[in-house]
Amino acid sequence: MFGDYNTETISVAQPRGRPWLGSDGILLEILKSIVYGGLMEVIASLSVVASAAASDAATLSIISLALASLAGGIFVIGHNLWDLRDDCYKNSSQESNNEATTKYKEVLGQVNYFPLHVFFAILSFVVFGMVPPVAYGYSFHETNDKDFTLIVVASASLVCVSLLAIFKAYINNCTFLEYFKTVVYYITTAVSVSGVSYVAGNLITKLIEEYGFFDMNLGGGMSLFPHATISSLASV
Repeated sequence: MFGDYNTETISVAQPRGRPWLGSDGILLEILKSIVYGGLMEVIASLSVVASAAASDAATLSIISLALASLAGGIFVIGHNLWDLRDDCYKNSSQESNNEATTKYKEVLGQVNYFPLHVFFAILSFVVFGMVPPVAYGYSFHETNDKDFTLIVVASASLVCVSLLAIFKAYINNCTFLEYFKTVVYYITTAVSVSGVSYVAGNLITKLIEEYGFFDMNLGGGMSLFPHATISSLASV
């Protein structure tokens, strides 16, 4: 009645974005940003807490010092991220731009996802950087035992280091043996850095106490020459 019509099926290809999983997925770039922001910061924050605790500083002073160092570090990591991005565009030669882009991709991912990288890198920097001082404050508040508190801080920090090291090994497509080596390397680094910081803080405190530097005088001020009197200075 209506006649025969030739019908054709037309398939329209839908635009496809980047996958979340896989070697080219967005999740991998998020993991790269988390590792970039958190791995070395948790080690640095642990060393700050260890050195401050070794000097017999008050709990509030230790937490304040660690958080102040963390706040200042946000500007440093922000500057480093911007430099990585800026290097991809500022060079005049194509070869230099390609090298910078390759470096950026190895560290974070594709440069056009820079806002995503900044967000997760700084978020990781803050979260993992707060682990040592928060663990110290909470543990000391609950136990009032400095030695036990340091063990808790070290344990929590090393768990974070291990987790981020596993992420790093996953990003680099490591074998099982390389996973183990990566985790051991960063745990060894964390223990070494925090150990040196603790010993240095303890040693410097003993030297200051032995030679009487920074003693408080009667007027409430701080003197670098606590053993020098007015008469002895006048006779010089």
